[in-house]
Amino acid sequence: MSDWYVRQHDEVLGPFTSGELLALVRSGQVTPDTPLQKGDSQWVLAEQVNGLFEAIGQQAVRYHCPSCGEEIHRPPTHCEYCATYVERAMLERLPLKPRETVNHHASAADLPRLSLWQRLAKAWGWFWDT
Repeated sequence: MSDWYVRQHDEVLGPFTSGELLALVRSGQVTPDTPLQKGDSQWVLAEQVNGLFEAIGQQAVRYHCPSCGEEIHRPPTHCEYCATYVERAMLERLPLKPRETVNHHASAADLPRLSLWQRLAKAWGWFWDT
């Protein structure tokens, strides 16, 4: 299993599994211009990771052990809860969430109640409740 690291706001976050990284992309927390590092390799922009953004169009699934029903890793694997070797798991298909789009060319008139820092953060894809 490979470890991924994400750099945001001069802070390094991680390690993340590939599945967790994909979840960050789906949620919009990782954008094409987010720096990523796999293991101890060089930092690259997320848009340079082959297949990362294409994968978000695929429906997410969770795998469950047929013996105990607990969530497991993709088969074949051993269930951590009941120690059963699982070759075929029960699938739970997760609904796709529409991605929030960000207008990177918003004018100050479009965002009248936000401060300069909030407008910059919104334009750069940093989100918080306002």
